[in-house]
Amino acid sequence: MKGIKILGTGVSLPPKVVTNRDLESTVDTSDEWIVDRTGIRERRIAEPDVATSDLCAEAVEHACADAGIGTGDFDGLIVATSTTDTLFPSTACWVQRKLGVKGMPAFDISAGCSGFLYGLEIAAGMIAAGTFRRVAVVRQVMMMMTKMCTYPRIQFRSARHSSSVLSYFLGRPMRIGEVNRP
Repeated sequence: MKGIKILGTGVSLPPKVVTNRDLESTVDTSDEWIVDRTGIRERRIAEPDVATSDLCAEAVEHACADAGIGTGDFDGLIVATSTTDTLFPSTACWVQRKLGVKGMPAFDISAGCSGFLYGLEIAAGMIAAGTFRRVAVVRQVMMMMTKMCTYPRIQFRSARHSSSVLSYFLGRPMRIGEVNRP
């Protein structure tokens, strides 16, 4: 869609890293075996008290900083996730609360990886229609695993596993002399 661009990006990752080499000491596998089959070299582990919305809010803050705007300077929030904090209210509402912003639509798209692309398309459509000027789109999937059977004949227990959180702002680029109003 013409005239719509990504204004800023942000990422939030849990600090604890578990590499394939770490897994070699607990299960019958190797770094090479995992990389050849999945491309995965490491995974991030979130502490039990960290929610999907915590990582989403942090990613949105980083995206706002990258875009040079405040955390309340957008018109809508879309969270793409298959691991919601709660069914109701939506994770997007929890993110909104953690960011301290009110008065804007905030909703979830129930999808994992592809949900981010869906969110970008929905945000671009809303901007193109003139409904919104800026929309935060964030994607997060935090798996709670009690049993993982990725490897033949192997089961092991894990803490919360989190993939990266990506947050993008879509908006109309400013023209020279145009006043930037939220």
